[in-house]
Amino acid sequence: IASDIKLTRPVRIAVDCGNGVAGAFAPELYRRLGCEVEELFCEVDSRFPNHHPDPTVAKNLVYLQKAVRDNGCDIGIGFDGDADVDPLGFVWIVYGDQSSPAYRTYGRLNPATGQLQDFKITNARGAVVGSHGVKVDEQGRVWFNADNKLQMVDSKDPALKLNTYAPPDGMGSVGGHVQISPQGYIWVTSNGGLMFDPATKTFKRFDHPMPGGQTYGIGADSDGNGWWAQMSGQLYDEIGRSDLATGKSIAIKLDPIPGMKELATPADLEMYKSAGAEINAAPWWAEGPRRLGGDKIGNMWVSDWWGNNLAKIDVKTNRVTKIYYPNKEHVGLYQPVFDNAGRVWVNLMTADRVARYDPKNPPPLCNLYVNLLQRLGIEASKFSTSTSTLSGLEAKG
Repeated sequence: IASDIKLTRPVRIAVDCGNGVAGAFAPELYRRLGCEVEELFCEVDSRFPNHHPDPTVAKNLVYLQKAVRDNGCDIGIGFDGDADVDPLGFVWIVYGDQSSPAYRTYGRLNPATGQLQDFKITNARGAVVGSHGVKVDEQGRVWFNADNKLQMVDSKDPALKLNTYAPPDGMGSVGGHVQISPQGYIWVTSNGGLMFDPATKTFKRFDHPMPGGQTYGIGADSDGNGWWAQMSGQLYDEIGRSDLATGKSIAIKLDPIPGMKELATPADLEMYKSAGAEINAAPWWAEGPRRLGGDKIGNMWVSDWWGNNLAKIDVKTNRVTKIYYPNKEHVGLYQPVFDNAGRVWVNLMTADRVARYDPKNPPPLCNLYVNLLQRLGIEASKFSTSTSTLSGLEAKG
């Protein structure tokens, strides 16, 4: 993008990412374009501690307006909570919060000009619906969920025509998390997994083997299979995976947090057997798998929210290896992603940090970058870890 877009003059901008996903790339993108950037709330944190990431609501723009005035910016740009970038350099955003009078579902932002083009999708009652997840494939097609269906816009189409794909009756609806396999299959959550093949325009459903759980996130492995996390309900702490060759699915049970279930009384066990787990309230021994991501060498990585670890699952053997965060604080590991060197990056949702783990150079979660400290003016360098300690942090200020 930086090589394709050239500014005719220096531009000073304020960027408010609202602690949404755009914070992972928007500030750096604008700097590479030659902008001077004032950052606001660019640490990814889905608790949204400062304001909800919805720039359509006036109260969410107060900080951005002040930053523009105080810093003499040419423009202020506010992002919604989920975003991805197409091959032409446009940023695609989906709008999940429809608490105010809704008038848009997704948008396309031109980072060179700051122009935002909004679009809306309406349901059968004529109400504008929201979306939750968005991904761009290698062909530049933008995939997202809305109105319980899979939606697609080809970013190279001048008309930006919306294409809608609904699962057949009885197959369920399209949930809010979207992932794309290396083979180009689109995987979405649906209390289990739904796979859409863009070549044939057909859906295939994979139910979780046992009923009673609720699906949170979905991933796709290097073989094209879908994986999903059962985080809540009566059947929790299970990972489901599809087998495209047989059309069936299997479950992989995650062991409880070591030493915790042993503290439960028979009455505790009976209560949680009936009550199960919720996304934000679970038995104290629950791992709480949330989001997943598949690397290029045959592993599925699962962020265990309550267990404070990354679970690495070998897609050939289903063997689970847990990599624990080295401190006792709860940091909320959320969405694992991968760089070109095969390193795993994950946002620590309750700690205002981003962590990096290098599988070629253990031990756990090396090279944390403490964004909050840096934003407070404290210089934080890489620090190495052992199984129980952090060292090498240099701070000034």
